Amino acid sequence: VRGNGLLPHFHGGERDGVGARETAAELRAAGLGFDYVSDRLLQQVSATTGHGDQDGESRPVTLHAGATSYRAVVVPPTHYMPVETLAHLVALADKGASILILKSLPESAPGLDPRASDYAKLRAQIEAHATEHDGITTAVIGRGQFLIGEKLSALLARVPSVRGENPGYPQLEYVRRRDAQGAFYFFVNRGDHAVDGWISLAVPASSAALFEPMTGRSGLAAL
Repeated sequence: VRGNGLLPHFHGGERDGVGARETAAELRAAGLGFDYVSDRLLQQVSATTGHGDQDGESRPVTLHAGATSYRAVVVPPTHYMPVETLAHLVALADKGASILILKSLPESAPGLDPRASDYAKLRAQIEAHATEHDGITTAVIGRGQFLIGEKLSALLARVPSVRGENPGYPQLEYVRRRDAQGAFYFFVNRGDHAVDGWISLAVPASSAALFEPMTGRSGLAAL
């Protein structure tokens, strides 16, 4: 093979109408942080059941992968999915997680999987609880749900616990992480001009500190 072109894959990429590039761009545009998760890593994701607050309302379920937490799983358009992956998504939904599937449920497991009947049973379990409204199919599984539809923005709107960031400056990109002490933001200015103004954060705070990694300067931020 000569040149620097990409070798076409048997399944994947815009050529087959599947892939994560467009989905990732939409998530960034919505101000949402995300991580790519392989089928193997997904097996390590667990769900923590939300406890009721003082008003008796249940809190959103949190998904955990190591020390990182998430509010939902987004599955980009794909035709195939391993049996173990779909089974774990069903298990996460049963514990209260929201699983967002773009376009449609994957048709089958890849290759000549001898457990094709197991995959069909999992699909049937989801479809048996499915109802369609305004172009979105909702399948309630246990305490959670599968949301299936063409538009990512419409699916995200059905999960109130997923809130995007809007710093107020399109050139700002960010990564947000949480720990027991609070939330941490890492901002990068991808634009040609400096940002000199107020930045809106989705996380409420009573105090904030600024750290400049390039110079080592730090101090309290105005709120």
